Amino acid sequence: MIKAKKSLSQNFLKDKNISKKITNLAKLKNNIVLEIGPGYGFMTDNILVNNPKKLYIIEKDKRLINFLKKKYSDNKKIVIIEGDILKLNLNKFKNLIIISNLPYNISTKVILYLFTFNKNILEMVFMIQKRSSRKI
Repeated sequence: MIKAKKSLSQNFLKDKNISKKITNLAKLKNNIVLEIGPGYGFMTDNILVNNPKKLYIIEKDKRLINFLKKKYSDNKKIVIIEGDILKLNLNKFKNLIIISNLPYNISTKVILYLFTFNKNILEMVFMIQKRSSRKI
């Protein structure tokens, strides 16, 4: 197992019930989905059960990129993006559904950044720290 990096505020979601609750809140079937920070892919797996048209996953941690490439090498619905969500231009997307267990230290910054692409986003579902929810 890859250890969570404190510098990236990583907090890997491992509880399948919580993951299922989060993914069930979004209309994923036949839609284009972007998952921010998939970690080991626990929520990714639940997203795939809901049969999205295409699933983009963006991960900043190179160690996890290699893990995810191996895990999903046979899945043609998944596009793995190595990078920072705060640098990703979402203008090429339409009706995008974004889902994530956001890294706590940047959750507010990410949500405010995504609001700048509101015409490209159909829906966003996040799990965030209670303290962060009071700031937004």
